[in-house]
Amino acid sequence: MVSVVFSNLVSHRVFGRSLFDVQLARRGIDFSLGRDRAHLAALKVVDHLQPEAVTATADDAPEHVADRLLEQGWREAFVLDGDGRLLGVFTPGAHGDIGSVGSGAVPARLIFDDATDLAEAMERLRGFVGDAVPVVSGESGKYLGAVSEADLVSAWLDESARLRREENASV
Repeated sequence: MVSVVFSNLVSHRVFGRSLFDVQLARRGIDFSLGRDRAHLAALKVVDHLQPEAVTATADDAPEHVADRLLEQGWREAFVLDGDGRLLGVFTPGAHGDIGSVGSGAVPARLIFDDATDLAEAMERLRGFVGDAVPVVSGESGKYLGAVSEADLVSAWLDESARLRREENASV
């Protein structure tokens, strides 16, 4: 009896719940944090980009960017260089009277890349306050767009509800 209990403890530490879990983990699918986490890890934030996100160049006049932000209903503009890479975030009125958007831009507090999945994004959003999170290409660093907190939360809720329906459909 003692040998069965001991071997069960050792095999659980080595293989987890089953050998199948080990095989899935070798393929990058980790169910140790739950089935829903594995599903969320398969969804990419790049699929939820906001087409209305406002961008500007460093040379743009702050008042023109402020007008575009007002028209689109945003509070922040993403400042890009000539090659389309993210320089920072511009918020009108945050730095007093400035001559160009580039001089008022601050580094983005949070940046996702095109490989960021929904599970990771939800973890990294803790404590974030802002309109949206910029998304850049992992290889070139070029700005791809921005994803709003609301869209990420909606995608997470939709996927969680879909998983619940799937699990309860067999009952």
